[in-house]
Amino acid sequence: MKGWCEAAAKWLSDVKGVDIILGEKIQGINSTNGHMEVITDKGVYPTDKLIWSNDNTSALCNALGIDDPVKPFHYGTPMLFATMITDSDNINDYTYIQNFNIDGLTYRTAAAGIYSNQVSRDGLSFITSECPTTIGSASWEDPESVIQDVWAECKTLGVVKETTKLRDHEIIRIPGTFKPPKVGYSNSLSRMEEVINNDFKDIVFRNPRTFFKREIFLDSLQIAELVSR
Repeated sequence: MKGWCEAAAKWLSDVKGVDIILGEKIQGINSTNGHMEVITDKGVYPTDKLIWSNDNTSALCNALGIDDPVKPFHYGTPMLFATMITDSDNINDYTYIQNFNIDGLTYRTAAAGIYSNQVSRDGLSFITSECPTTIGSASWEDPESVIQDVWAECKTLGVVKETTKLRDHEIIRIPGTFKPPKVGYSNSLSRMEEVINNDFKDIVFRNPRTFFKREIFLDSLQIAELVSR
């Protein structure tokens, strides 16, 4: 989504005159009598309205000093993330492959090295695989124990040629990746929305129920209309 994000940032900046501020952590939000301040680790920003369109409900609740009713209904989707180095000419021609085999180790494998033009002088590049797991499972406690099986699955899926060798690798644990909703998510989000609407009149809380690219694109068009008012 990098290209879309860059185009959106350019539209906000060039067309709407928005100052885009990145790399700052929101530490607090004060809202009293129609006057608001967003406090970050680098400054204080006065504003008349705040549009919150982010699924990180905890960040907003922490900034407002209220409990987050939504967090227990987010599933963090823990994964092992494997980077596997091999000969670039043995990586087959693809962008990424999703594996829908419920018994598989890998969920999505990408030709990350080839498509980011990262090929070493000696002809090596890399692929990456996301491997869903459970925190506390055998693979979580010992990621190295599954790397050869992950590599074998990449061969079976046709990601790399059957004869290619695994030259080097790294496999790391990631406790939380994308956050699909659990049962009860929508109700908890509605409760939070009601609190925000009742107690913080100057905050426009965008109900973040979007999890996939198409939904994010469509929701962003609605935000564009909101900004244009």
